[in-house]
Amino acid sequence: MIQSKEDLRAYLKADAAMCSKPNRLFVRWLTRSDEYYIRAFMVALRHYEYWLNKRRNLFQQIPYIFWWWYYRHLKIKSQLFIMPNVVGPGFYPRHQGFVRIGPTSNVGKNCTVMPMVLLGKKHPTKDCPIKIGDNCYIVC
Repeated sequence: MIQSKEDLRAYLKADAAMCSKPNRLFVRWLTRSDEYYIRAFMVALRHYEYWLNKRRNLFQQIPYIFWWWYYRHLKIKSQLFIMPNVVGPGFYPRHQGFVRIGPTSNVGKNCTVMPMVLLGKKHPTKDCPIKIGDNCYIVC
């Protein structure tokens, strides 16, 4: 769970380290590759988690609303339905496609997920969460 700016930087650095290519976000933006939308989604998710967990006053609602909107926009565009505060640092969805990680799931650090993965339950309750450990590779 991201509580401070240092946590946010650590999570973003761990997420960037999982990418196989160097971080040339501008070049990926020009070509509109899959990698761009995945990286942009993970950055938006991490910032949204930070602003969601932080206490906000009236002026801090503006960045919260912006990151919520950007996260929602990229969630729909990339079909990565990952709830906030459920994935650890270094999480990396390898390709765009249907990936859904529900609010009762808990994924550890340095995990890679392929498309068509669903982690959730038909009737979500908090008494029986789904836990996945560290350093794993999840495929369908």
